[in-house]
Amino acid sequence: MVVADGCRGLGQSVAHQAMSVAIERVREHGLVLLGLRNAHHIGRVGHWAEMAIGAGLVSVHFVSAFTPPRVAPHAGRDARFATNPFTVGIPRRGRPPLLLDWATSAIAQGKVRIAYNSGRPVPAGALLDAEGRPRVDPAVMFEPPLGALLPMAGHKGFGLAIVNELLSAALLGGEPLHDLRPLPRHAIWNNMLAIVLDPARLGDLDAFEREAAAYEDWVRSSRIAEGFDAIRMPGEPEREARSARAAGIAIDARTMAQLDWAADAVDRALPLLSGLAQRARPAPGAAEGRGSGT
Repeated sequence: MVVADGCRGLGQSVAHQAMSVAIERVREHGLVLLGLRNAHHIGRVGHWAEMAIGAGLVSVHFVSAFTPPRVAPHAGRDARFATNPFTVGIPRRGRPPLLLDWATSAIAQGKVRIAYNSGRPVPAGALLDAEGRPRVDPAVMFEPPLGALLPMAGHKGFGLAIVNELLSAALLGGEPLHDLRPLPRHAIWNNMLAIVLDPARLGDLDAFEREAAAYEDWVRSSRIAEGFDAIRMPGEPEREARSARAAGIAIDARTMAQLDWAADAVDRALPLLSGLAQRARPAPGAAEGRGSGT
């Protein structure tokens, strides 16, 4: 068992160190329970599952955040928790790994911001306004009075979000969202409970691979539903998006202006990103992906 306190340090570094320790301990013990509390934003949780996958290990991640709440409970109208990601990584031999990485909200907060900056609506069933009425205008999340995201799959996503909150924050001693102290305006402090294990310690890996491949092939043999072109396994849409973005990433004008503002606030001598982008426009269609995000 490993418990680490990030002391609100740089999340990308803190999470990498914590996962490195967990992977090292799994080599010795076969199974590790990792608790990471009070780290600054650890970013895409799927990255840490991919780190375990790269070492041939299975991992399950429960994540919460101490930040102004964004998601309403099932049957509620007021935001009471963050997007609390849930992630599972399963390595494969000879086939791409399975990577389940999603926010427990109907859509990720980042995708709401992209829609807002791009002037596009979000899918129905994702947002409530401040009065609890369903909306597709992403402005309800950024312009007062603020609304809330809905949990994914109704009561099911709500239940998983609560589990994430209790296992990764309450159990580990992370900051509780219901605390009455002022919440950070810009900071996001993450807590993560991760189970990391060596599948070779559980049984015959060759048998697992045969069964996993046979099951995947059987799932893919289903007839394709109208409006779809293929049945994709967890992690496959993200790999497709990553490949498409290799040619470049389209950024809307509002987001580009925000990046320029941030750079200027740090150092006025920095070149404007909008100027650099004009010289390296991405290929058409390279911007959109269906990755789960957090």
